[in-house]
Amino acid sequence: MQNYYEKSTDPPLLNYSVIGSSSEDDEHPLYSLISPDKNDGWCSSPFCKYPQEILIQLNNPSKLSQMNITLHEYKIPSKIDFYYYYPNQKNKEEEKFDYNNIPFIKIGYIIPNTNEKSNFKLREFKKIKINQNTLYIKLILHKNFINLENRYNQVSIISIKFFGYELENSNPPEYKNLMSGEMNKNKNSDFNEDGLDEVCVSKLKEIKSTLDLCVKKEKYDSAKIFRELYQRVKLLGEKMKNLSECKLKCIETNDFDSCKKIQNDIDRIKNLIGEINANFIDDEDEKNNNDEKKEDIEEDPFK
Repeated sequence: MQNYYEKSTDPPLLNYSVIGSSSEDDEHPLYSLISPDKNDGWCSSPFCKYPQEILIQLNNPSKLSQMNITLHEYKIPSKIDFYYYYPNQKNKEEEKFDYNNIPFIKIGYIIPNTNEKSNFKLREFKKIKINQNTLYIKLILHKNFINLENRYNQVSIISIKFFGYELENSNPPEYKNLMSGEMNKNKNSDFNEDGLDEVCVSKLKEIKSTLDLCVKKEKYDSAKIFRELYQRVKLLGEKMKNLSECKLKCIETNDFDSCKKIQNDIDRIKNLIGEINANFIDDEDEKNNNDEKKEDIEEDPFK
């Protein structure tokens, strides 16, 4: 291997946030793509439905020049489609807008290698040249290549980076319903309750109520947190649903050892959802309460 340093010719790195995905594995959630302490990336849930989608938002409208993407060594999609969307003033003035209604435009696609020649030991790296103004980016990952290593038919992205130049005098649009918009193919409701556990449905309703309260109080940073929490709980619910289907298949084949392991996983996820705090704490209210408590202590005649 040659040992030399080469000056990078890549444009500046663009920061981004992850909005949502069709599914995620508990140990490899979507936020792993942007978390500095994670290096194993995002992975879809076991036996997920295809295609899988990932929705990304750049921190600022930018001239996107390049995407670098690293794929898993054996959880490989057979194809990845790339889409972009750059809002204009007309879109910004729309009253009804959520992630389902974004009119994405296709950039192109890549066909990854099956990785059989490396015996599934190497990860494929792709550098994709682009020349497009954008704010939102969507990836559509098609069904995985079948191999013995990928037992649960998953797809995974280890990392994805965007390069380009932020556009001057341009701010991200503030849509009326952007905070409550969810990446959900069912456009007739906020979420599809069919098959979801009661604990999950109840928690989703709690989070949705808190999210609406945050928006009403114009606490948009908190709203973003609960929006992401909503999506996480929803994906956990889908995970439980998939595990329940797997358990039924194991029951049909009298594979009770697997049934026990799957049920333990279901119980673990259910407990995790139940422990989530969906209550909104207003900083000003908390400060006022603390001040009142302080006054009570100071006026306590027994001190």
